[in-house]
Amino acid sequence: MSMEYYDPELVLETEHLMLRALRRDDALAIYHAINHDREVLKYYVAPYIEDEKDASVDGTVRYAETAGVYIFAIVLKETGEVIGMINQCNKMNPYFRNVEVGYAISRKYWNRGYCTEALVAMIDL
Repeated sequence: MSMEYYDPELVLETEHLMLRALRRDDALAIYHAINHDREVLKYYVAPYIEDEKDASVDGTVRYAETAGVYIFAIVLKETGEVIGMINQCNKMNPYFRNVEVGYAISRKYWNRGYCTEALVAMIDL
């Protein structure tokens, strides 16, 4: 895992997925996939958002840009649909050479191996 050198243009591709930097225009997709589903949020640290008009990923995108950490949209290659996100939670620990990774995916896509596929791509980074 080489997450100590941040490249904001990095795109990772797997068999079924494309992982690319989360963008501000992903807000509605993330709202529908994650932030408006209490079952998904039970396992992910993000606020529940009641109304679609309040959907935003501005703070998350700004954090990625300023902290230099990877926060990827998980995109189905077949359809181009944003189905979730996977992110580097902290900078590389220089002593243990590890990072923490968090992810959330639309419940519609649970148990299909997509999070595992995305995580393997992050580990191989």
